[in-house]
Parts: sequence; structure tokens; C-alpha cells
Amino acid sequence: MKEDVLNFEPMPSLSRGVVTSLPIIAAVGIYLFPLNIGFATLYGFRFVVLGSFLILLCHRHAALRPSRSARMFIQLGIIWMIWGLVSILWSPNIIEGVKELFSILLGFLLVLSLLGLEGPRMEGLNALRLGWVWAAVVTGLIAGWELLTFNHLPNGGIEGEALDYLAATGHCLSTFGNPNNYGAFIIMASSFVFWLYLDAKKILTKIVIIIIIIMILIFLIFTSSRLAVLGELVSLGFLVLLRNKGHRSILYLGLFFIIILAVILSLSGTDVFIVEKFLRLGEEVGLDGTSPSRLLLIVDGIWMGLHSWGLGVGAGAFPYYVSQRLVPFPVGAHSPHNFWTEIFSQYGLVVSVLLLGWVLRFGALAWRSRKTAIHLNDPSMKLTSDIALTSLIGYWFASSCNSAFIGQPCNWMLLATWVMMGSWLEAHTKGQVKVAASNTSGDAR
Repeated sequence: MKEDVLNFEPMPSLSRGVVTSLPIIAAVGIYLFPLNIGFATLYGFRFVVLGSFLILLCHRHAALRPSRSARMFIQLGIIWMIWGLVSILWSPNIIEGVKELFSILLGFLLVLSLLGLEGPRMEGLNALRLGWVWAAVVTGLIAGWELLTFNHLPNGGIEGEALDYLAATGHCLSTFGNPNNYGAFIIMASSFVFWLYLDAKKILTKIVIIIIIIMILIFLIFTSSRLAVLGELVSLGFLVLLRNKGHRSILYLGLFFIIILAVILSLSGTDVFIVEKFLRLGEEVGLDGTSPSRLLLIVDGIWMGLHSWGLGVGAGAFPYYVSQRLVPFPVGAHSPHNFWTEIFSQYGLVVSVLLLGWVLRFGALAWRSRKTAIHLNDPSMKLTSDIALTSLIGYWFASSCNSAFIGQPCNWMLLATWVMMGSWLEAHTKGQVKVAASNTSGDAR
């Protein structure tokens, strides 16, 4: 099985703590040791990624043996970087383009670092899972402080009167500078919190995790992000269906939505802004509001991709085109508010298709692994597959919550986690199938 996986020689003395810390410091973002170096800003997460990669380069036992899933993602990274550098030639904003390409480069170095530190081993996935849970706790504590004090961290993505308004209305931003960005993070992190809950054996551990789940769902409501709330409902409902069979799944799903509906209705007489935003959703159609603006930004992004003959308008160029009103439907917001629009508009058809193809292949791999796990009665592989599929469902909503997603550390953290999960599922499935085949041949004899 070793021939089929991407695996540097593991470094146990370093790997476990570093891998666990990565989701946490990715969530903390620019608030941990920021350092402006001109063309980009370095901070804790980027320092750790660069340091880990440099250590792996110097590690004398390093050996590259990619699984198919990891190899495809690395090839995607090479093509993306090459095309991004070429697109700088026609990008109207070279500085922003260089900054964005630096984020992309670090994202793919993160993948190599993770695979090098742990390889496709369940120990590595457990360390990552724990890191995501701690990231949810750390950012949740900051969100709780915001609700209690009506203050926010300085130097976020929103400043001045807008920040004062969010503080006065009890919004949660945590470390993400924008309520929608925090909502996207909660969607991404919650799958791993539920994974830990479903895998926990001790009652006390389950109780602690339930408290964490309640905490982050409350903070999700106070982000006032309708798309994030909807994404959480859909993804967790999907997980309920995956984990239960027959009539039980319908019963549990019904109870789940009744509880959520009861919570929303109980808040309808309060000042929780999310209720008001859902109630006025119908009024926004065709009028001013965030929903029409988001749709117009998607249309503008598609126009950029098509207007450039599928080549993209260049790295970091989306805000320039909108701010200069070079698009059919310019709006007040200058960020794409959709990850796929962000990629297609700037990097064109090739990069978009390759990334979308890899994500869909990851979903197909998780689904096949789930079927194999059911056939072989392998609960660990089935649970990992279920979480991968749930995370994938939630990602379609999370990727449309953020103002801009390419530069977000947590986005790359999730994609890197998927690479780890895909590599483990490939290796484990092959190993289990071989064992089952050998047992079958032995019984035949």
C-alpha cells in the first residue's frame, strides 16, 4: 500500500502538534503575528506553512509517492500557478494579482506540508479533526466576547460606521472581519465537530462536544448570514440521512427541522437580526438588498470569463473591473461573493473546470468508499466517507458566503483536509478490498 500514497517519512516529534494547530491558526488569521512584507502580509498561519515546507525539503527521508487524488490536486496547483503568472501580463492590478497568487501558492504548499508531516494515516486525520474542533472553540469564545461586550476585534474587514452598526445590532464576526465569513467558517468546521461526536466513545466527551455544537449554532444565528444558516441546515440534515436508515432517518430529520423551526420562531419576537432578514427575503427580489447584489456579481463574473474568451481577466482583477464599472451590472460591493465566480472570472475556464472536476471526483471517491465500507462492514471508513460528503454539501453554501474566498486560510485548510481524507480513503479502500479478497480465496480453498 505504501507505493500508492503520497507520504514523506513521518516526523512524529513534530507532526501531531503542528497538524492540530494548523486549523486553529488558520481561523485566527491575520490576528496572529502579522508582518507586512510589501507584496503580501505574513502571519502565524503562513509562517507555520512556510516553516513546515522548508523542514520537509531538508528532511533527508523525503520521498514523493502520490495517490491519485493527491497527484491530481498537485497537478491542479502547478497549472493554476503557471496560468496565474501568465495572467499577470493582462491583469489591470498587478499588485493585487501577486498577493492573490501568493495565497494560492501557500495553499498548495499547505497540502504538501500536511501530507509530508502525517501522510494518509488516520492519526493525521484525527489530529486535523481535533484542530478544526479547537478552531471552532477559539473563534466561538471570541464571538461570545463580542455578544457580551458589543465590541469587535480591530483591523477587520469592516471598519468605521459599518463596524459600529454590527456591534450595536449584536452581530458575530469573530476573527473573520465579516459576519458572512464567520458563517462560512462555521459550516466548514461543524462537519468535523460532528465527526468527533459520532466517533467519541466516552459519555463525558459527547457531552462536551454537544455543548460546543450548541455554542457554534447559536453564534451562527448571530452572524445573520441567511446562506450560512441554510447551508448548515442542509448539510446537517444530509448527515442525518447518511447515518440512519429507513424510517429512522425520516423521523430524525423531521425532529431536527422541528427543533430548528422552534428556535427561529422563539426568536421572532426578539432583536435577532437573522429573523428579520429571512422575513424580508421576498421583498428583496428585484429591489435593493444583498440577495440581488450577489446575483448581479455572479452575472458580472460570468461576463468577465466569457468576455475574456474563457481566459479570465487576470489574477486579482475582479474588484478592479467592478469598481471601474467595466461590467454590465456594477454594484456597490466589489468582491465576487462566490468562490466559483471568483475563479472563473479571473483564471478562466481551464482552472475552473480542473478544480470543479477535482472536487466532484472527491465526492465520487467518498461515495464509492461509503458503499465499500457498508459492504465490508467497516464503520471507520463509512464514518469518514459520510463526513467527507457532508463537508462537501456544506461547502457549496460556504463558498458563496464569503466576500472573497481565494485568500481565506480556512478555505485552503478545508481543501487540504479533503486531500488528506481522499488519500486515506483511497489507501484504506485498497487495503480492505485486498484483505477481503484474500479471505475469500482462503475460504474457497
